[in-house]
Amino acid sequence: MGVVTLIEARNRLEELLDRVDAGEEVSILREGKAPVRLVARHDAEPRSFDWQALRAFTDSLPKSGTSSVDVVRQLRDDARY
Repeated sequence: MGVVTLIEARNRLEELLDRVDAGEEVSILREGKAPVRLVARHDAEPRSFDWQALRAFTDSLPKSGTSSVDVVRQLRDDARY
């Protein structure tokens, strides 16, 4: 949980809202006390996810010649656990 003064909150409100939107709780101090706590709303509608951007990103990654099954077997057999 983050703690900021009232002056910091006034100057950085947009950043604080982004932090809260990401799941962090932020307390705002006034005269050494924390009368305000910013938290995300639980009933807020979930954001949509950009699946096309994810697909474009994964398509841009270099392809591996090794299957995931072989990678897991190699990790297991190399006694990494």
